[in-house]
Amino acid sequence: MQMLFTVDGIEFEICSMTGTGERDGAGCELWVMNDNLGGQIVMEIFRNDEAKKIEFSSWSDYTVPLAAVENLIQFQDEYWGRIFTPLS
Repeated sequence: MQMLFTVDGIEFEICSMTGTGERDGAGCELWVMNDNLGGQIVMEIFRNDEAKKIEFSSWSDYTVPLAAVENLIQFQDEYWGRIFTPLS
């Protein structure tokens, strides 16, 4: 599942993903599709089913507009939710 959207002329993509190896859970990644990064992941929200925590990670010093972060959180909540259900 994915979602494409634009904020302030910057194209973003949200992709869903699961982890059943080192990490047990599900989450969403936020990618910048144009601007100066073009096709690079900038952050992730992960529902860690083993630790029973929602985790947020950022791998870039890229300044992400609040509207993009809000889209990421909403997508995570609607697609994966906050109920910890092991996938493995």
